[in-house]
Amino acid sequence: MTVILEIEEYFNPEFWNNTNSNNNGANQFHLPNESNSENVLCPLCRIGYLSMNSTILTCSSCSLNLDTQTDSLNLTTIKNSLIDAETKHQASGCSNTSLHAWLIDQNTINCQSLTQNDDSNVNDMLHKSAEIVQLLCVGCDQCSFMEVVV
Repeated sequence: MTVILEIEEYFNPEFWNNTNSNNNGANQFHLPNESNSENVLCPLCRIGYLSMNSTILTCSSCSLNLDTQTDSLNLTTIKNSLIDAETKHQASGCSNTSLHAWLIDQNTINCQSLTQNDDSNVNDMLHKSAEIVQLLCVGCDQCSFMEVVV
């Protein structure tokens, strides 16, 4: 029965609004007693913590498995991006204190130029390959605020 109540609270927006309004200014992406730690609360499930293995961002609790496609990204950068998004949202004047997160797929097209022969046309000059890149976003349902974090 306790687990059912916890699940209901988790999916109830009022629970998150109350949690965030009672946290004395702490960021919603880390626990109040962890504000100076490297721990970053997963913005998708808000249960597990994020970790990086090479360019792959994962969560200790949910199925988050995001290839950041860059070695220059680390947990501190991601944490700062989440905090920055929350700060921008608060500055917008929206009364909703809770952002939610989601993954979106973005199609990219990589074009590679080929040597042009006298017989070739423009379409033959380009070799196109499409790939899907996932982006981690946070946003607000009330004011339509959205920020790409990773």
